[in-house]
Amino acid sequence: MGVFFYLWKDKIVYNKYLFFASLLLSYFLMMSNHAVFIYPIFLTYITIFIGLSPLPQPKLLKSGDYSYGIYLYGYPISQALVSSLPMIKESLFGLLALAIIFTGIFSVFSWHVIEKRFLHLKKYLSPRSAEISAALHPTALKGTEVREEAIPQTLRGSVP
Repeated sequence: MGVFFYLWKDKIVYNKYLFFASLLLSYFLMMSNHAVFIYPIFLTYITIFIGLSPLPQPKLLKSGDYSYGIYLYGYPISQALVSSLPMIKESLFGLLALAIIFTGIFSVFSWHVIEKRFLHLKKYLSPRSAEISAALHPTALKGTEVREEAIPQTLRGSVP
């Protein structure tokens, strides 16, 4: 579905009324077994709309890229909570709250202690990757520079 939306991105309208309509339709269509192939269209629109919306970012989120840590630790932390706290199986919202808190803590720790430091190694392993990382994560590579002579002649000037 995502590829379809990407290919038709120039034709699909970004509209808050379509967003709310998609929200309602997907909610009700998810209740039906006959609409299992229809509601993903609306869920895709909802996901893309939220992803493209300029949402305010708290200062904590501006200080790092925690998405990989959330992806990496979310499931194992949820499973660890369920196995170590059997009573949490009864409370979906309790499990969700604890999983979000612990996943957030692990993600912040992972970014600041592990991931950001490994990004510094890119300048030694791949100069081009270091340039791209510097563009994507300027605060992570602060104080590190890629020497011009370390970049192969064929790649010099190719990264904006």
